[in-house]
Amino acid sequence: MLQFLGAHHLVDTAHSVWRLYDDTVSLGKYYRQREGTFIACMLDPVTEEFPIHLLIEANLFDDVLKVERYFHWNSPCCWERNDGFTKWGDYYFLKICGTGSGYCSTNLFCFQDVVPQDSLRHVVAGYWSAMGNTGTDNIWNIESNMQINGDTLWMHYKLEEFDQEDTVYLQPKDTATFTVMYLKDKKGWRAVDSTMLEKYSFY
Repeated sequence: MLQFLGAHHLVDTAHSVWRLYDDTVSLGKYYRQREGTFIACMLDPVTEEFPIHLLIEANLFDDVLKVERYFHWNSPCCWERNDGFTKWGDYYFLKICGTGSGYCSTNLFCFQDVVPQDSLRHVVAGYWSAMGNTGTDNIWNIESNMQINGDTLWMHYKLEEFDQEDTVYLQPKDTATFTVMYLKDKKGWRAVDSTMLEKYSFY
C-alpha cells in the first residue's frame, strides 16, 4: 500500500508518522468491483489539521482512476479499525465523524462511485454528547440500524439519555425509538419525513 501511495504521490509516505506502523497493521480496506476495478479507503495520518480518509478507485494495473479526500472534524472518533468503510448491496458507506467539545457524531456518506464529499448529503447514523439533549447533567447516546432495499434506505434510531454519574450506562433516564425512511436523489439520500430528525436536532 505504501509503495502504491508513494508511486502516485497520494500521501507523504516519507513522513515520520509512517514509522509508527509495521507490516501487521491494516492501513485500509478495499472492495473489488465487477468490472475489475477496486475502491479502497484509507486514513492519511500525515494531515496536520483534520484527519482525512482517502477514497481511491484504481484498476488491476495500479492505474489510479479517481481520488477524493473526505475530511473529519478534529478526529475519526466514530471509527473502529476499518468498520467505517462498508458495502451494502450496490452501495458503499463511509463514516465521517463530527467532533467537538464533548460530542462525537457518525455521518454516513452513501455512494456507488467515488465522488467529492461536498457533492453528497450525509445521513446521521449516531451521536454521543456529554451535554445531553435536556441538560448538561445528562449524557445523550444515539445508535441506529440500517436497512436498504434498492433506492430506499431505512434508519432505525434508538436514543437514550443517561445521568452523568452513570459511568457504565446501565439505566437510561429516557429512551426513544423511531424510524426514518430516506429516498435517493442526486445529492445522496433525503428523508421523506424529517419531523423526528428536526425534533432531535439531527440537522
